[in-house]
Amino acid sequence: MKAERNEILIPFDFKEESIHTIYNIAPLVNFLKPKVTLLYVIERGDFFTQSLRKKTEIDLVKKEVEKKSAEMIKDLNEKNPEIKYNTVIKVGKVYNNIITVADEIKPRFIVMGRKTEDNPDERTLGSTITRIVRLSQHPVMLLKCIPSCPITFKRILVPLDITEKTKIKVFNAIAFGLNYNAKIQFVSVLRSDIKTKKSLIYKKLKHAQKTVEENGLECSIQVYKKVDKSMIAQLIMDYAQKAQSDLIMVMPQRESFLKDRYIGSVAYHVINHSPLPIISLTPAAGETDSEIIMKSVFDPVGLFGK
Repeated sequence: MKAERNEILIPFDFKEESIHTIYNIAPLVNFLKPKVTLLYVIERGDFFTQSLRKKTEIDLVKKEVEKKSAEMIKDLNEKNPEIKYNTVIKVGKVYNNIITVADEIKPRFIVMGRKTEDNPDERTLGSTITRIVRLSQHPVMLLKCIPSCPITFKRILVPLDITEKTKIKVFNAIAFGLNYNAKIQFVSVLRSDIKTKKSLIYKKLKHAQKTVEENGLECSIQVYKKVDKSMIAQLIMDYAQKAQSDLIMVMPQRESFLKDRYIGSVAYHVINHSPLPIISLTPAAGETDSEIIMKSVFDPVGLFGK
């Protein structure tokens, strides 16, 4: 029997965005009765930085982190007694340790906080988050940092295309929708000047919509006429605002000749510039969860058998 995946991994550094993420995540994961691992990484840089940072200094940092995180977990336990929290402290490169710990505990999500700037030009992700999204074999959830602002996922936007990974995104959209009782919003853009209702993507979206609705969820579809590829990401983000979406679900592509995943230009732009929370699914993670989701999904048009 397959064990339930109820681990949540949250890297933190006591900065505002990571602390708000830790405190705001509870309503989103209560249904899992989760174990939340809080990961703190004591950074080591180049050779000279490492030589200056002696073991005694690292031990002092560890003790301080243990003390402050214990105080935080005590407060969290009082607020969220149904969630089990623990702290893991590592030394080294931040992104390497996040990936390593994630591979060890196999979390349902890696959850990371990010700042949301008023100026869209300032809305860029740090190199650590970008690397995690690119390299992780586990879904990565990016939450914006707004104090005292409850996070809800009542409307989930899912950009779709006609690739073979479409069914994995629909699987996960249904899973999220059922967990949060959310409306699913599919959006796509035509690749040619064909009439919308005669296009393959429109037919796929209609099938996906029927499957979602047959599983008891509300669903809408929006297909835009062909635009320049450089405009697609902005079109998706504009539609998310118009549709009052709460979460955007993306899946970075994989190039066959590279070992590591790259972030496709459209997905990267959405991840990097959208003010909304993002869930970045990996093809590997999506395929792993598909068997579990399939057992509870009604597939009236055989979408998942195609």
